[in-house]
Parts: sequence; C-alpha cells; structure tokens
Amino acid sequence: MKSLKKRLFLAGSLFLTVILIIFLQGLSNVNASDGTEEQSGQEQVQVKTEKGASDGEMKAVWLYFDEMYKKATSYSKWKNFIDSTYETCKKNHLNAVIIQVRPFADAMYPSAYYPWSRYATGVSGKDPGFDPLEYAVQAAHKNGIAIHAWINPYRITTATMKKSSIAKNSIAWKWIKKKSRNVLKYAGAYYFN
Repeated sequence: MKSLKKRLFLAGSLFLTVILIIFLQGLSNVNASDGTEEQSGQEQVQVKTEKGASDGEMKAVWLYFDEMYKKATSYSKWKNFIDSTYETCKKNHLNAVIIQVRPFADAMYPSAYYPWSRYATGVSGKDPGFDPLEYAVQAAHKNGIAIHAWINPYRITTATMKKSSIAKNSIAWKWIKKKSRNVLKYAGAYYFN
C-alpha cells in the first residue's frame, strides 16, 4: 500500500511539474513587445491584453469536462457554446482559454489512441461527426484569444464513475478486463500505471 501511495505521489508530482513547465514555456512564447505568440511555421495569433492586463499577463478561464457535457451533439450547438463562451471572455477582458481535451482516457478530438469522450456527445466512444477542438482553436484565434489544451494523462475514472462508462474500444477498458498491471485501482478509481 505504501509503495502504491508513493508511486501515485511521484506520478502526481511529475504531472504537476510537466504542467508547470508547459505553462512557463507558454508564457515565454509571448512576445511582450507586440502581444503576439511565437509559433514556429504558423501564423502569429494576436493575444489581446486589455484593461489592466500587462503585456504577457495571462488572464484565462478553464473549460472543464463537465461544462462541455453534451455540447458537441451537433456542430451548431458546439459552435454556439464556444462562441458565447469566447464572447464572455472578451467582455471580461480574458485573453486565454484552457480547455480540457482529455478528461478520462478519452478525447474531445479525433484520436488514434483514445475514444471520443462521453462529454462530447453523452455516449462514450460516439463520434460527433466533427472535430470540436478544431473549431475551438479556430474560433479562439479569430477572437484573439490564446488557447491551451489540458489533459489528464493518468485518470481513467473517478470513484463515483461506473466501470461500464468506459468505451469498449478503449485500451483502458481492455486492460481493466485483462487485469493488466497497466491499470491501477486506487480508492475506487482507475488510473493508468
């Protein structure tokens, strides 16, 4: 038990360190003199810094999985959700959005490794017929808002989620069924090992 707790603590510490490095790298990519983000081989995106946001200051909102639940059941519904969210961001002088794109060993974008998130359509593994992340990125750039992707690399479920909510085409499901050491169960929740 101590070994498992120690490994989970180390994995969590590593995860937070990686997120901090990514965050700091993102800040270093903002050119304070003109407020643009440096992107190799891509067009530069204007990041607005209005009303008290100093050059390079990140004023962001986090869109987590629960807020996106069933918002991608159609392109128009997703577009309305993203457009109204970004309009609210602009009204409140926010210049960045952090969107959770991999909440539970699934994805809010097409992936060869992870099934579609149930938070996209309400059904785990169901393709919404379009790429929600692609529209979110395009709309952010159009509105002068920086966009960052948030992933949970280890979490498969929470303690309150049923195992049956995992998409059957997910590698996590296959490993859980095989009782593979690639998946750990801790405090009622499943995690990648």
